[in-house]
This record gives sequence, C-alpha cells and structure tokens, in this order.
Amino acid sequence: MSFQKLVSFFEETHITAILEASERLDEEVAYFIEYSFQTVNSPFGLLHREWLPVPYLSIIDNLLLGTSLKKKEAKPAVLETLAAVNLEEQILTKSLTELSSFEEIKLQLVHYLLLEKRAILIGDIFTYLSVQQIQELLPLLRHLAKHSHLAIVILTADTSIAHSPYMDKLICPLD
Repeated sequence: MSFQKLVSFFEETHITAILEASERLDEEVAYFIEYSFQTVNSPFGLLHREWLPVPYLSIIDNLLLGTSLKKKEAKPAVLETLAAVNLEEQILTKSLTELSSFEEIKLQLVHYLLLEKRAILIGDIFTYLSVQQIQELLPLLRHLAKHSHLAIVILTADTSIAHSPYMDKLICPLD
C-alpha cells in the first residue's frame, strides 16, 4: 500500500478497516504514521490501547492539552464531548490509575474531538476489549465519523471487526 493511497483513505472515507496486523505495515505506511502523528499540529490522531496522559495533571487538564479552548468554554465543551462518547461527568473525578482500558480509549476520543482532529488511526485495540465494549465502540465510532466528519481508519487482524457492517470500506493488503 502506498503512502498516497493511505492519505486518500483519510480524506475520502468515514470509517475504513485495514485487515492486517499493525506490525506488518510496509515502510511507507510506517513512515506515514510516524510523520503524521508526531508532527506538531497534525490533523491526525493515533488511538492506542493505553492512554498516555501527563501523570501529574487531572483528567480534564489532560483532555484540554493542546486545545485552543478558553477557560470559560472549556468545561462545557469537555462535558458535551464526554456525553458524545457515552461517558459521565464523574469520570473527571477519577484518578488516572482508576481508569479502565475502555475509559482510556474513550478519553482519547474525547481528546481528539476537542483538538478537532480530522482523522483518527486506531491500532488493534479490540483484542483488549470485551464483546460488549466492542459492540458499544463500533457504533460509536460510526456515529462520530458521520456526525463529526471524521475519517477513522482501523488497523486490525480481526476479520469480524474488519467485516463489521460499521465499516464503509475494507482494505486487505496482499501478503
């Protein structure tokens, strides 16, 4: 798969599954990921299984990192975005160590929505989630893609995820 082809997925589709283990990505895709997701002010977000917040900041302060929200508009924006990913306001009172993996995934989504990212690349997070969590997450991702005009690309080795009806497009790179 070429670098340009991957870029076009982020611009043309709402939700795409790439059926291939992330460690098998070719050099151009790896370059794209490294360049796009480590560039300051990149329009892309990279969602991992584990959230990597700044340990000494509160959850809300971590969510606001990098945003241009003013102080008085910050809390309402955070609360609205938490609701959009089915999280309660009480999550803001938890310590970082009390968060479940699923909550960390959703908080990453909140952060990227607050940062107004245009596209999110999701690593193979589904092996760490329960069936119930996957059944909640896939429709949520689909909803966010459609209503927030986000491009979402999911890298997975799981054929049931890749062939899910929530995907607009499926890419199966040749071996």
